[in-house]
Amino acid sequence: MGTVYISELACKPLLKWLDESGEQVKLIDGEGFMADPKIRTHADLYYCQTGLAENAGVWEAAPGSIRAPYPGDAVCNAVATGHFFVHNTKITSPQLLNKARELGLTVVHVAQGYSRCSCLPVDDRSFITADRGMARALENAGAQVLVISRGSVALRGYDYGFIGGCAGNVTVAGRQTIVFNGDITGHPDWEAMKAFISCRNIDIKYFEGERLEDIGSILQSVK
Repeated sequence: MGTVYISELACKPLLKWLDESGEQVKLIDGEGFMADPKIRTHADLYYCQTGLAENAGVWEAAPGSIRAPYPGDAVCNAVATGHFFVHNTKITSPQLLNKARELGLTVVHVAQGYSRCSCLPVDDRSFITADRGMARALENAGAQVLVISRGSVALRGYDYGFIGGCAGNVTVAGRQTIVFNGDITGHPDWEAMKAFISCRNIDIKYFEGERLEDIGSILQSVK
């Protein structure tokens, strides 16, 4: 069991499933933060999951350090697995970058500031993204990447959202699981994603009939 950090806008079946699984849930409402009102409930603006599975922790941004507009609200929107730290390091919070280096992570600089929104970590060295620039940078660093098409994910106030923002890598009942906020099966690249995830012995959880929506990632700490 652990603590899951998630937007208060997450679909009800997902929140129910987390509760029934015994996870503590920290709902993010964004009150008191200077983020864009359209995305202020997004957990990945304020927290960065460091590591996956039994090594998952969460780094929290200092109060007042997250401020719209971009890039001020993206300073901790990074992807951090047990091997890689992926972000636009020109804007990364210095404290978070120091944490990544303390953990011995390989730092991969990308142009995308909203890295966690744009990229879903499947395991320590495998990722799914529609951002081809991120994909090239990760592949050059030795990662395995599934590149998918843009769109097909909702994001309130915007034309579309991103794969990382609608999902997360959490451990539930001892099983590493990629959890989607909504129904992923309508995504045009669903079959490719299912194969990419399943061949790594990672479970998949989604919620039939629910809109697939970017809510600012699903983050977990098991420490």
